[in-house]
Amino acid sequence: MRYLLILALIATACSYDQLEIHKFSQDISELIQSNSPCIWQISKSYASIDVQSGKVPNISLALEQQCNEGYEITLIDAEHIETITISKTVLVQISGQNTTSGKRMIIGGGSENSGEGEYIIRTDSTSTGDIIVQNIEMREWNGGLIRCDGGKSVTLRDSLFNGGGSIVHNTDGILNIQSDEFIGEWIHVPIDPFIFATKGSINIYNSLFKKGSFKGDRNGCIVCCGTVTQCTIDECEFIENKFNVGS
Repeated sequence: MRYLLILALIATACSYDQLEIHKFSQDISELIQSNSPCIWQISKSYASIDVQSGKVPNISLALEQQCNEGYEITLIDAEHIETITISKTVLVQISGQNTTSGKRMIIGGGSENSGEGEYIIRTDSTSTGDIIVQNIEMREWNGGLIRCDGGKSVTLRDSLFNGGGSIVHNTDGILNIQSDEFIGEWIHVPIDPFIFATKGSINIYNSLFKKGSFKGDRNGCIVCCGTVTQCTIDECEFIENKFNVGS
């Protein structure tokens, strides 16, 4: 009887230990998941959000989901039309994924003749996270790509922007432009600066500015003014741009 009692106690202890190990493993798994960025694929072919598989029809709906460690958003269609506002305290990364060789994913905010004074992406003053936009092509329209009124840093890289007024930076954060192309040739009238900054630290590297047509003697491809603390331009090309048009 004594041996049976000892064995029963051992079995109970083992069961309790296994339960604790299982609970500990579950807690660790949940912790890892909660500390991982939310990964989303965006396509208009998705009728509704599928949280389990990370599929959603638009960026706005993905950003509505609670993600404590950031958002990694991939646009998988050849073209995506949407305007969004970012007001996050964590990383938001938006990447284009075009499977056609040598092509970027095209993004727009509306039709070619719409968008005056509008932007595909806006970061409001409550945004304190980092924002990365990469491998996209802004389609031809009258609006810009991004207006930054908040954000710790905004990085645009490996992308193509058609037309003027592509980027407005009006926040004390950092703007990084890396290996981008700014083209104004499709417009036959004077355009706004490709990049217009009134605040913050501006870093522009290895980028192309081509065929912009600008009106006035204080206008051009890049304008840094106001309380901008730094405006670094390095290893960039400026080709066939026209200044003081109509003066």
